[in-house]
Parts: sequence; structure tokens; C-alpha cells
Amino acid sequence: MTTHCASVAAGTLSAGQIPCNSVSPSTVTTSDAVGGAGTRRGVVCFLHPTQNSDLKMPFAVPNNIGTNFQSLQTSVNSDGWVFDYPAYPVDWSVGGVGTFPSLYNMTNVDSGHGTALVNVLMTWWDHYIAYLRSRYNLTPKVLVGGFSMGAWLSFLIAINRTSTILGMFAHCPPTIWANVAISGLNMSAVNWTGMNLSTTCLSTVMLPTLVGYSTTDGIVGYSASSSPVSNTDAIITNAQGAGQNCTRYSSSTDAGTAYPNGHLYLPGDATQHQTWITSTIDPLAPANAF
Repeated sequence: MTTHCASVAAGTLSAGQIPCNSVSPSTVTTSDAVGGAGTRRGVVCFLHPTQNSDLKMPFAVPNNIGTNFQSLQTSVNSDGWVFDYPAYPVDWSVGGVGTFPSLYNMTNVDSGHGTALVNVLMTWWDHYIAYLRSRYNLTPKVLVGGFSMGAWLSFLIAINRTSTILGMFAHCPPTIWANVAISGLNMSAVNWTGMNLSTTCLSTVMLPTLVGYSTTDGIVGYSASSSPVSNTDAIITNAQGAGQNCTRYSSSTDAGTAYPNGHLYLPGDATQHQTWITSTIDPLAPANAF
């Protein structure tokens, strides 16, 4: 099975919720580990930030200012990991048109204030894991990570699908959605409570986690007022206080006025992630596994 249902079973969709996109080689960009079959440790699933809704799938792995994902792809491939860059079933699609329905519009009409989106994304993840089982004829070890909205989704997977992954890494995750700054969208006018991350959301997650952020990141709310209004720092502190293996790092590089301060994924961030993978995750995923 390399594809599966294009929609959730009838009767399970709530108002404003969307069906799952298929998971197949046509929707998942894959870069194999150096050495290929017989040398792999597992799969690093990297979840993209918001995309234009009319991008052709499978998405290309970008490598430009602000989104240097190829740096991570190259390093994990050399380390024996498959790198997956999948499309998942939602995007901003500000006008409500294109490949994926609008996250903003959908949440605005959801009585659960984003819980419908969370539910369909968890269904999508279940489909992705089934796809991996089929593709490799086994269940490979999976590490999930992401940037921006992909970082938020990585949190959801770590919280709700803990048993399916070895660990999670997240860079610049939104935590309080009403404080997210997106040009053309009045985020504070929408009730996003079903999508917010609580300050204790990682406190019971017994997995290695790495969370990066910048206190100058206006997109996710850090610079929206004189005091930080993102939960990220508190999430990490509470997880560490609960004895969990949660590591932080700060990245505050600004690439200029064309990009929001701090909301970037640069080669230095890829290095942070690979260093953590090598030291913390590799011992959990010996090479030559499949």
C-alpha cells in the first residue's frame, strides 16, 4: 500500500474540517540515506512551514534565505537517515482556493476552534506511518521535526502519537495562534484555543525533544509586545522541571527587512538539529537497520 484514502470515512468530518490528502510518492519528497538499503538508521520526517496552496506536489525541498532545509537533508542523509518532506492536508490558502483549503477560514468556522484540524492531522500522520510500513515492508524508526507550522505539528505528533516516533525537534513553533502575525490575516479575531499549545504540553512526553526559538520572532508572537507572548520558553522549562529530556536553543539571526525578525531556518539551525540527532537520536537507531 503506497496510497490510501483520499478522505476520512463518511460521518467523521466536522464542520470546517477537511479530508486527508493521500500519502504516496507523489505527495512525499524522499531523499534516501547515503548507501541506500541496508545502511539506513530510520526516517527523518521534516514538516514544512506554510506553503502556497498551488504548489505542485511533491514539494521541492527549499534551500534559500530563511528555509535552508537542504542543509539538514544533506547531513541526515550522510548520517544514514532517509529524509522525507511530505505534504500534509492544510495550508494558509488565504483566498480559500488551491490544493488545500484555508487553515484560517477552516478554523474560523470550527466550533472546536481548531480541534477539527488537529484531528485530521493526526489521521494524516497515521496514514503516513502506514505508508512507511508499506514502502519499507517494516516499521522504520521515525524522527519528526519541522519549522514554523511544521514545528507546531511536530509538537502534536509528540503529544498525541508518542509511540510512533523516537523523538521530536521543532524550530520556531507557534504556540498561541491568536498572536501569530500573518500579513492579510487578522489572527486575533479568530478563536484558536483548540490549536494552542499549553505551557505543560511536553511535561509528560517521555521522548528526547529539541526546541529552538528566537525572542525576536514576531511571526509567533515573541516581539508582538514588550513582553514575550509565546509559550515556547515556558513549555521547555516545565518539561525540564518534570524531568523530561527536553533541550532548548536560541536562534535570533535576522536576514533583513524582507524576512520577519527571528522567524528563519538557517544553516546554523540545521547544524543544531544534526548535532542533537547525532548525539541523542543516533544511539537509538543503529545503522544498517533496513
